[in-house]
Amino acid sequence: MVTIHALRGRLPRLGYVLCVVACAAFASVSFTYGEYMFESGYILDRTEATREFLSLTAIISIFLFAVCEIVVRVTDRMGRRRRWDPMSGLPIGLIPKADEGKSDAASLGRGASRRHRALQVVDRLTPRLTPRSIIVFAIVLFALWIPYLLAAFPGSMNWDAFYQVSMYQRTYPVYQIPWLETHSIVEGAWLSDHHPVFDTVLYGLFTKTSLDLTGSWNAGVFAFVVLQGLVTAATFSLAIAYLRRLGVPAPLRLGAFLFIAILPFYGMYAFTMVKDSTYSLVFVTYLVFLCEVVRSRGEVLYRHRWVAVCFLLLGVLQALTKKSGAYIVIPTCLVCAVAFRGVWRQFVAQAATVAVIMWVILPHVIFPLFNIIPGGVQEPLNTLFQQTARYVMYHGDEVTDEEREAIDAVLPYEALVINYQYDDADTVKAWYRYQTATRADLLRYIRVWFQMGLKHPEVYFDQVVGTANLFFNAHGIVSIQWHTGDIDPEGAKYVWHPMALTGYRLTVHSVYNDLLDSSVPLCLLFRVGLYSCWIPLAVLCYLVRRRGPGVLVMLPVLLSIATCLLTPIFTARYALPTIYVAPFLVGLAFAPVRPSEGGDEPAPHPEPPEGEALPIR
Repeated sequence: MVTIHALRGRLPRLGYVLCVVACAAFASVSFTYGEYMFESGYILDRTEATREFLSLTAIISIFLFAVCEIVVRVTDRMGRRRRWDPMSGLPIGLIPKADEGKSDAASLGRGASRRHRALQVVDRLTPRLTPRSIIVFAIVLFALWIPYLLAAFPGSMNWDAFYQVSMYQRTYPVYQIPWLETHSIVEGAWLSDHHPVFDTVLYGLFTKTSLDLTGSWNAGVFAFVVLQGLVTAATFSLAIAYLRRLGVPAPLRLGAFLFIAILPFYGMYAFTMVKDSTYSLVFVTYLVFLCEVVRSRGEVLYRHRWVAVCFLLLGVLQALTKKSGAYIVIPTCLVCAVAFRGVWRQFVAQAATVAVIMWVILPHVIFPLFNIIPGGVQEPLNTLFQQTARYVMYHGDEVTDEEREAIDAVLPYEALVINYQYDDADTVKAWYRYQTATRADLLRYIRVWFQMGLKHPEVYFDQVVGTANLFFNAHGIVSIQWHTGDIDPEGAKYVWHPMALTGYRLTVHSVYNDLLDSSVPLCLLFRVGLYSCWIPLAVLCYLVRRRGPGVLVMLPVLLSIATCLLTPIFTARYALPTIYVAPFLVGLAFAPVRPSEGGDEPAPHPEPPEGEALPIR
């Protein structure tokens, strides 16, 4: 007889239900409203779009519920078949040894013995959590990426990286707003913090040394991308090795390793000199450390001081390699400080260190000392500027003289409609009046922006969807940077692709384009939405279903997704952190769960001794 208490235990919790519905609604927006914006830049039939949105939300919700329950059953079953270390709370004896008494393999027959031997072979093909194993598999992964290195030789570089390197070497003027038409040259400045100064100096050191020694950037760019490629390969090797420590099945770990090795964009971005590639490898490592911190409920931070130091340095590196990193690390640390009050000092110390470096030491000490100009406010306000331009385009007749005056103090009002593009904020934000706009003007503009949003919130909603929808639906492709510094005419004399590899590079490019245009389901592997929306949201729902602190691991991922909502334009590199971490997230979802935790039914065997909670649960 089923009791009321047992029945309540089997019903989905309200928080879990709300999470699933919210994730489904988020994904549905890009497939409904986003489709209209993608095709025309305007939602022509809002009633029909809303009807489609509600229907798709219901369908995705059911799908997410089904996926979560299937994974729960699978991980529960794996947990019951594992032996658990009572001290660490980690699974042991993942694969029975041949000489381990009367093994299950012997009792189940020759077929089971073959299966266990096959699992042992697969297990050896994935890294273990030891320095030697991680290095060996990093070298193997790097070797599998060599075809992409040859296609990128000496290394890919987008215009932003070219501009950073040129600033460092003083061969290109420094712009307050790096848009040539603005003519916003700042005389006498060495660098601009529009792009992270840490990355600029790092890239500049390699290329300047190469220029001094060889007369070109080629050797420096090649040396940097090889080093970045090796570190990126080691990062992925570490992540997969950590999955082994959590007890993730060997076939899934091998699948993740081969997935990263074979899909071209992992190797190509590893060999691209761009801040997003540098930042993303730090992001993955930080997430692995965060998983261990959450798994141990913070205990690892005071038991192993080197872990605390590495965790702190990784947080700082995230902020230094990409300015949005500070807005990911600090909220994550503050939430974890509340969740794990026993080690709150370590989390607060990391948040405070990042804040002091980014907002005190750099702008008030380093920048004046080395004549570096700060980045403009048009970057964090680009979404607001774009929404204002759309409002003026569609409701300009409702703008009052006072509102117009407030806008014109920050942006040229008459040019807003002319410059506006629904999927690109660069053409609006570039004309920010950086020379005349004061702090009072910005505050007055923000107040007007808020008031106009209350009148027509649908305009602001449409604009965010218009800019960001490609990050979350099936249209945004994982594009690759095929150029090097010769993307700019001035750069062709410093760095270039060798003519001998032109045919090979064009062939690789053609094959990649064919993969982008392939049929379903293969083409979905090359869509940004799979990595920046579908996989993270499914894993989030599963972790919420598990009722543990593991959901804290998703905080940096969710904040990375949030940054995609605020980007000025769609480009796959903005979603690179989620692309890099997606295979790791899938593995986390399939870590076995101890019978005593997270289950809806009592464990069939006696509970193991008390110990640490299963990783991320």
